[in-house]
Amino acid sequence: MQLNKIQDYIKNNSDGAVLTVGSELTLYFLKPLTKFDEIITKIQIPFMKDKESFDVYLKSLSNIIDQKDAIKYLVKGYVIGEYKNKTLAIFGFSKTEARAIGEAIKESSFEGGLEAFIEDLSVNLNLIRSLYRTNELVVNIIPIGDKDQKQVALVYNKNSVDTDILSTLTKELSEINVPTIGALSELQQILIKNQYIFPRLLTTERPDRVIHSIDSGRVAIFLEGTAVAALAPTTFHDYFSTVDDRYLLPVPAVFLIVIRYLALVISIIMPASYVAFVAYNPEVFRVQLALSIAGSRQGVPYASYIEVSFMLLMMEFLIEASLRLPKTIGQTATTVGGLILGQAMTEASLASEVMIIIVSSVAISNFVIPATSMSLSIRILKYYVLLLTIIGGLMGFIAALMTIIFYMTSLNSFSTPFFNPANIPISRLKSIFGKVK
Repeated sequence: MQLNKIQDYIKNNSDGAVLTVGSELTLYFLKPLTKFDEIITKIQIPFMKDKESFDVYLKSLSNIIDQKDAIKYLVKGYVIGEYKNKTLAIFGFSKTEARAIGEAIKESSFEGGLEAFIEDLSVNLNLIRSLYRTNELVVNIIPIGDKDQKQVALVYNKNSVDTDILSTLTKELSEINVPTIGALSELQQILIKNQYIFPRLLTTERPDRVIHSIDSGRVAIFLEGTAVAALAPTTFHDYFSTVDDRYLLPVPAVFLIVIRYLALVISIIMPASYVAFVAYNPEVFRVQLALSIAGSRQGVPYASYIEVSFMLLMMEFLIEASLRLPKTIGQTATTVGGLILGQAMTEASLASEVMIIIVSSVAISNFVIPATSMSLSIRILKYYVLLLTIIGGLMGFIAALMTIIFYMTSLNSFSTPFFNPANIPISRLKSIFGKVK
């Protein structure tokens, strides 16, 4: 009955194949997942040449399995053989198509290597093993997914890893009950509940960043079919650091970190502060600056908060258009469109020149943030700050910033405080400053 099931499966799939080698040996396989030429040269021809020694030879290439599991092995790229009333899963003939190791695109570096992870899990683990050559490195592979089982690899240093975090990760991964997992970001949302705006697992495409994190006691999470790794635990500062912070000299490295945090502040507060000071508290400005802003808004027919909201939304449209349009015309179309749109709006007195400067500064500063996931979160936060500022003026502006800080201080990443900008664990703080009385 089970043999009929695999025959029906092959019959109902156009890419399935059956190869009858002899009266005692029949092979079933899926053509896109197997190397047909090697099946002929390594199974059919040896069978025809020497049937007496073929039993020992085939035993070295296969495992005996239950017939009910044959289809599960078939879809994984195994060749299923029926030989002398035994069902065999023959390995070594799987064909995987993977792109070559390319350069890191999202996380470029001045001084670091150029290699980046790809979708093949074995290649990614090879990169880690090649760069981190120590017997302390441990790789633990856990299958997840009920229908499409994918492999998740936990990679860590056995001597420096936090055992509590490791056991929590292992337990939660083994208890995941979903049909399939498409990407590492989807797995992140399953592992960390109530994750609404701030990501709490840092993803990276750089092997050198992963090995530094592993050596410092973190766990790297790889998912089969995803070209990034996730690092746990993660702090807020990790999203504003790059590998160059380690490679560059101290002064340039600190300078770049300050620039990124300055970009964070500008991106969040500049639109809201414009509304707070122009519409509610213009006396905060010096007289010359207040007159300059008032002169630039001369002829604009609506309130400053409508002007800001409209211009920010137009900038979001341009950003999304640049991502969705074909690469050959995307950057040109959005750049030219933005210039024409900004000039036309100022000439038509629909927006002030100062507003154009503010929106451009916000857009540029948002892209200074290295991590894309955090950059998206900051893009959303500025609208929250702007909304409370529109409602409450300067008091609403201060309340929005305070609630954001309070919310971040309440977050944890696998029992590690998330809002820890210095990125120093509590245990190390105690060792530096002594016991807290």
